This record gives sequence, structure tokens and C-alpha cells, in this order.
Amino acid sequence: MMKKEFKGIFTVMDYALSHKILLIRNTIIKDQAAYNTDIGFMAVYYLEIITTFDDLIIRKGEAEDVDRVIKRCGKDASSVTTENVFVLESGGEKYYVGAYQVDIYNNTYDPLETSIGIKRES
Repeated sequence: MMKKEFKGIFTVMDYALSHKILLIRNTIIKDQAAYNTDIGFMAVYYLEIITTFDDLIIRKGEAEDVDRVIKRCGKDASSVTTENVFVLESGGEKYYVGAYQVDIYNNTYDPLETSIGIKRES
């Protein structure tokens, strides 16, 4: 994943602890319809985030970010790499998500309706 930059307010919309899925969303209301940009992290093993981001940059972690996550989560060092540590930057601060996959997608769900698939099916 290359560095991605987003403008606007993003909030933690949903987290499924049992499925280890985190959903962060930005919603724009236009012509009485919701347009969402959703950022979904799957197989989440570490979170060090705030609940609301004003503008957001997401990038893969570097060596020092990996070291921080290893020290804080106590996970086996061999399983934490720059491929599964994501840095979220907002307001000049850095936040961290340890996850094995991230997807970015758009939808028109109601602003309070989750896009986490397993929850939509139940």
C-alpha cells in the first residue's frame, strides 16, 4: 500500500472484536444522500488510535514503527513487519494499527450503517 491522503473528518465507525475488523469512515451528505469513504482493517491485532481524525494520512510502517508496536503489544517479533503495521497521521500526531489487510472503498450506506460484511449478513 502506498501512502494515501484523505481530507475531511474520519471517525471510528465500527469494530468487530470477534472478527478483528476495524472500520473508519468519512461521510459526506450531498443532495440528501450519504457518500461514504470506508477504510477497513482486517485481522487487526493492535490498535493505538483516537476515535476522530481531522484529515488523514495512512501509510505502511517503517522499522521504528514496527519496533514500537512490538514493544507495546508483546507480539512475537517475527510476525510484526512493515507489511502489517499501518501508521495513521492526523493533526501532526501518529497513531498505529496492526492488521494484515486494509481496504479502502466507497459506498452509499446510511451514515450509521456498517459496511463490515459479517455484520451486514446477520
